Amino acid sequence: VGLYINMQKFDYAIDLLEKGLHDSSIEDIQQNWEFLASSYQQVSKDLKAIDTLKEASKRYKDAGSLEYQIANIYYSMDKVQEAFTHAKLALDKGNLPRVQQVRVFAGYLAYELKEFEAGVEILEAAVKEDPSAKDAARLLQATKSIIAEREEALKPKS
Repeated sequence: VGLYINMQKFDYAIDLLEKGLHDSSIEDIQQNWEFLASSYQQVSKDLKAIDTLKEASKRYKDAGSLEYQIANIYYSMDKVQEAFTHAKLALDKGNLPRVQQVRVFAGYLAYELKEFEAGVEILEAAVKEDPSAKDAARLLQATKSIIAEREEALKPKS
């Protein structure tokens, strides 16, 4: 499998990984599922990559990184709501090597979807964990500003 991936013969790698992961001739570890999903992406089969990662996430229930990968693929497909759903799942599951990156991404998705309150919650957690996180702080301030403007616009005129 590694040889096929290195040679960029992704269709061959997919065939071996699909068969091997399902008949146990290839070790059922998270990394092998990620190799399969990545191979699908290399041949522009993003939905198959997502399905593969979803199957892996059922096997590795605490692997937030799988949900984050799903979120990124959905975002690349302009499916922002689905991306946000999986970014939040990634945060809920945890076990993320770069949790701050996931929080800022989820905060950005919330902003894009106009789910400002959810974004504030996510971004406040990011800033609390790392007060020097400038991206999170700027996005948090922008989100709070929009909420304040919206509340001001809803006040009765006297």
